[in-house]
Amino acid sequence: MWSRRSGVQFSSFAPSLLQLFLTKGCFVKYDEKMHTLSCYNVLMSEVLIQKVEKEDIIIPELAVGETSIVFQRHGKYNRDRDSETAGSITDESANELYDYDKDLFDKLFKQDNVYVLFTSSDTQYANNGFRSLETAEVAQLAAKESLEQAGLDPTERIINFNPNFAIARHDETDQDIRPLAGIREPQIFNPRDAAYIRHLQEKYGYGDEEAKTGISPKGWAFHEFDGEREVRETTDAESEDELIKRTKKTLAVLERYARVWHASNPDKRLVIWAASHYDTISPLVRDADEVLRDENGNLTDAYQPVDYGGGVVINIPASFEDDITLARRASEKVLKLGQEAATAPLEGKDITSPTRLGQSRF
Repeated sequence: MWSRRSGVQFSSFAPSLLQLFLTKGCFVKYDEKMHTLSCYNVLMSEVLIQKVEKEDIIIPELAVGETSIVFQRHGKYNRDRDSETAGSITDESANELYDYDKDLFDKLFKQDNVYVLFTSSDTQYANNGFRSLETAEVAQLAAKESLEQAGLDPTERIINFNPNFAIARHDETDQDIRPLAGIREPQIFNPRDAAYIRHLQEKYGYGDEEAKTGISPKGWAFHEFDGEREVRETTDAESEDELIKRTKKTLAVLERYARVWHASNPDKRLVIWAASHYDTISPLVRDADEVLRDENGNLTDAYQPVDYGGGVVINIPASFEDDITLARRASEKVLKLGQEAATAPLEGKDITSPTRLGQSRF
């Protein structure tokens, strides 16, 4: 039986996170009051690291014509590949997220004429569960209940349910969630990438040493700043740069959708809920914080943790003249999608791979 946490405790930080700090040569200090980690490098300069959590998902008061994109990491899921529920979010995580989402939507729908579109990554785990799709559906169910309790019609306000809008659904899993290939997890687990994965495992260790599966935190760190580029390029595995470009491209597509939607539906407010992964959210936060790249434009080894169910809010103003921002509790900073993101081809690696589910919702 789970109990609600009052805040992030030191023990809630996964051992892999602490291991990553140590492999980066950091001393770790935890602030119990602020729930933050500080990492001191060998020169003893302090870098404040604030973990992105579900409490960072705070939708502002929206003006007419404005849009907020909730960009959320999926909930905690079953990682046992032999389990019937492999890849599905746990009941505990689903219930915890549902409660938070329900409270958020109760506040949101007090604003006039708010409509919501639910989207997600369609990444599948072990040929079984879809953790991001399920996370988005938890939020959708919370929104539905909130609307019903407020005396509002979910088949009008939830765009996925509204027959007046043509929104693709995930038919294979019978979910009214719009799947977005552009916010999938890193595309480095395709059969042709086996040599690259094996290299990371043999050089930096496995995520599970006993089972000899997964990639260690140190291996992930080297992948994220492309520290093994020569080996990666031999297999054409997706690079961190490619992942960032397709993520920004997808967000730029959602921005354009929002502007077209508002032009056709004046005097309304829009929220787009997009469930994705640590791997797409973390670099966006680092980009907004201006620690993603060094002065030469190369990826740095800066690390930004994102909790299960944690997320940020990308605010799109009604005017093209105003900046798009990335907001969380700690800050609200300008997020540059830019012309490159808006025009880059949405390709990625194996971006059209099939998906399946066949299991209970949560």
